[in-house]
Amino acid sequence: MADITCKNCGTVINIMKAQKGVVICPNCEIENDCSEQIYEHASSLMASAGNEVSYKAAAEAFSRIEGYKDADIYRDNCLEQASVCFKDATFLRAKTEMMKGDRAGLSFACHLLESISGWKDADEQLGICKMRLEALAGKGHDGSADNIYSPTNKGFIKKDRRSGDGIHTRVKNSSDNPAPAESDVSQTPVDIKEKPSKKKKKAAKPVTSKNKKLNTIIIASCIGLALVGALVAVYFMVITPMLRYDDAMELINNGNYADGYAILTELGRDEEINDNKRQRAQAHLEKEEFDNAYVLLGEVGDFEKANKSILERVSALVAEEKHSEAVALVGKYSFEGFDDLRLEKATSLISDGDYDEAYILLSGSDSPAFKEKRNYIKNVSPTLRFLNKKKGDIVTFGELDIDGNTENGSEALEWKIIDEDNSSYLVLCESFIDALAFDGAAVGATWTRSLIRKVINLSYFERAFSAKEKEVIIEKNVAADPNPSYETDPGTDSTSLFFILSCNEVNRLLPDQNSRKVVNASSELATRNWWLRTPGAQNGNITFVDEEGKINLEGAPANLIFNVRPAMWVKKI
Repeated sequence: MADITCKNCGTVINIMKAQKGVVICPNCEIENDCSEQIYEHASSLMASAGNEVSYKAAAEAFSRIEGYKDADIYRDNCLEQASVCFKDATFLRAKTEMMKGDRAGLSFACHLLESISGWKDADEQLGICKMRLEALAGKGHDGSADNIYSPTNKGFIKKDRRSGDGIHTRVKNSSDNPAPAESDVSQTPVDIKEKPSKKKKKAAKPVTSKNKKLNTIIIASCIGLALVGALVAVYFMVITPMLRYDDAMELINNGNYADGYAILTELGRDEEINDNKRQRAQAHLEKEEFDNAYVLLGEVGDFEKANKSILERVSALVAEEKHSEAVALVGKYSFEGFDDLRLEKATSLISDGDYDEAYILLSGSDSPAFKEKRNYIKNVSPTLRFLNKKKGDIVTFGELDIDGNTENGSEALEWKIIDEDNSSYLVLCESFIDALAFDGAAVGATWTRSLIRKVINLSYFERAFSAKEKEVIIEKNVAADPNPSYETDPGTDSTSLFFILSCNEVNRLLPDQNSRKVVNASSELATRNWWLRTPGAQNGNITFVDEEGKINLEGAPANLIFNVRPAMWVKKI
């Protein structure tokens, strides 16, 4: 079963210790919900179950998340299937014991069939079994008693033919109590008379032709019985297994793998089962039915083949620039040896300078070795910092001297993802990069012709990002959005790498006033107002967001100095 990482301290916890979907971290004693992980694991066990033990294992896993989704229904179904598998296995074992043809095998078969009375044709087979035991009852060597099956005594009893009262004396099984002491012999049902010390010898009878014929008949009968016994043995020991094997292969060829494998297990052909599963797994791989293939490979312990297949699929997705799908694939499976194999491949890729695929292979693990290599890649290939991110995430990207202190160097810029499309993210700077006038003139100012647009694109953009970082920043159309309350001319659309938001974008993407406030403001201005690109109530005014996070639609003169909070579009990695 998979492990989870503690949400508080990062400790790896085995979810086998979970109760009702919750596992307590042994390090910090914080409760961690793992219901979904257990549900997926239990579902996987149920899908691959084929015998009593595996169905019970799935039921036990579902019982750990009682009340979660449909876990209770699946648990009961698994227990029911486990009961069916048990009865099938007991029935097959009974049939196997019957095939032996001896008293011990037939007696054990009777007990097995009685335990599943009513299942399939168990009662009919029990009758056949008892008849065979009765047929064997006359084969004793002493000629004085027959062995017959007794369901009450759980063994054989010996019937005394010389007694007319039908009294039976039980023959003890190995599990019975020791024989009674000599003092109790008199209590046995059969009278044992003391034999005389001397016997009178009877006169030998002359051998007649009638006796000779009788002897010949007896010998011929014995030979005939021996031949019949040999034929019966051949039938049950050779022909029946062959027929059973043919039945198994027919079931497997028809897609009834569970019943076919059950017969092969009965016949002791486990390796043939594994070979068939490997063939089925290969067929699934060729059809790109990967989940089915990996289940079968896991059942036969061929984890190496499953792991190599996953790595090949990751490489193919990276080559198609489907990075998010590749990350999801790496996190989907957890076969034995997978972490070691992907760490080894990632190390090789880093040596070759192939950072994208290496970074993806290293994702999803808190192992120190994985973290160390991920941090190295982030430094040499910072564009990967946007890999597999989502709206609301904060990403460190680029740097500028924004605190006014040149002695401590540049500060790292943090960006919040506020929107996305199929191929890119819209990010907004979490801090002010400077305080500037929107335009030098107090009239006729629009974003397209503004001074602020030129300064942040030609100066700040060039200084903030390295050549590698600039590769993922996209030049996109910036709409000349009108003021929602005034009919001021918004100008024309333009294309920019660096830009500032409009009123419409703020209302749509930052609907809450608190989300508009800048916490990490390093501006020396007393105000925390920041410019928008939408014109205000009159020509020459520009809208802005005030200190409380409200949009001022009337705006302020364009030649005032307010803070600058840039935005940009970046590629999805």
